[in-house]
Amino acid sequence: MKSFAIHKLVAFLPFIKALEAQSLLSFEDASRIAWRAYGNMVEQVMTAGQPLVKGKDFLFVTPPSTVAIRGGAPCPEAVTNNELFPFADSLQAGDSPLLDMAGVSYIQALDLYPTYNAYKNQMRSANAALQQYSLSVYGPAFNTLADQRTRIETRAQEQLGLEPGYNMPAYGGNYNVQINPFESHEITDQSGLCYKPLYSLTGGFEEAVDSWINGTGGQFSYTWSMKNVNGRDWSSLGHSTSVSQYGGGLFSILSARKGSSTEETQFDSWTSKFSESVSMTLTMEGGPLIFNIQSGSWEVPSVRASYPKITSNGINNLAGKVKLTKLMLGHQVSVTIRIDDTAQWKSVSQFISDAKKNINGGLRIFGFSFGAGSSGNVHRNITEIQTSDHGSGGVIVIPASTRGLPMLLGAYGKAV
Repeated sequence: MKSFAIHKLVAFLPFIKALEAQSLLSFEDASRIAWRAYGNMVEQVMTAGQPLVKGKDFLFVTPPSTVAIRGGAPCPEAVTNNELFPFADSLQAGDSPLLDMAGVSYIQALDLYPTYNAYKNQMRSANAALQQYSLSVYGPAFNTLADQRTRIETRAQEQLGLEPGYNMPAYGGNYNVQINPFESHEITDQSGLCYKPLYSLTGGFEEAVDSWINGTGGQFSYTWSMKNVNGRDWSSLGHSTSVSQYGGGLFSILSARKGSSTEETQFDSWTSKFSESVSMTLTMEGGPLIFNIQSGSWEVPSVRASYPKITSNGINNLAGKVKLTKLMLGHQVSVTIRIDDTAQWKSVSQFISDAKKNINGGLRIFGFSFGAGSSGNVHRNITEIQTSDHGSGGVIVIPASTRGLPMLLGAYGKAV
């Protein structure tokens, strides 16, 4: 009887193993693992092996398909300025490692600090009994507050005219940068011109873009696997060991969109073999480069330290926020996804094939958009996606991004 039971168990072992092999991994967990593995590359390049200061330094990842800032000689300065502003001014959340461009405006939040303190000072000074007290507490600081408010509210945020050192011309209209022939261009449509608080990108940005446009760089390649990656532990990038917040939403690996629908269908058939069977390679021209973000003369250094007495019912929009200070950019970025599992590859390739057959449909792979859902400078046809089989699985190849168009790969920030 005992031998019969053992025999039955042995007979069921292949079936049990097959069930184990088919156990699913949610697309959220697969995405966390993939982006955390990608974060290793961002960390390696942006820190050069130097540890981050806990609570002060933070790294952020973003799909390598994110269009950054156009520049170089063929791009008018006002176009570059307009595209730099949202990256420089959008505050990030210290508890989320995925870049979120919908964050609170830094200069608007900054404006509230000296404004709040100035109003508080005025209220106290209005009471004759507190005149001496106000002078003893604030003294010359009142003049500093007034000057900071003027620089931020009047000069930096002046939208109709140039205030050198405080604001910058920004062109918000559609502009097609022509890189051939390679020559300088200026804005002729003044109706689309306004002025925004000054930010600048230093470290040879303009020269780097010129080099990219003219194809004078070499090749850079980085391959990463998902093995032994904890998708929730982002501590080496300055975040938590158990991240649950992901900015504006978790970046998925593979999704499709039908026709004019705004809803995306996530590929949700990743298996428990995901970490062992999937690897990715990022290739680009010239290698990733890091550029510094600098603020104009309106900046108030160490603002929270300068104004620590924000009461519990006061305005404190800078608490827990991170201001970006460095951007990591790349050029002619392409991605290769290799899947070494026959069953997994079959379901992935079928998903992609079905999406390609959908008229007016769209597909998104590791942040890259094809067909419906892609627009502007990054519009790509769904037929550009290349897939091929190999002995134990297959490969997805996303061709290089547009020449002359810098792509954002990651960012570095400091707690405000």
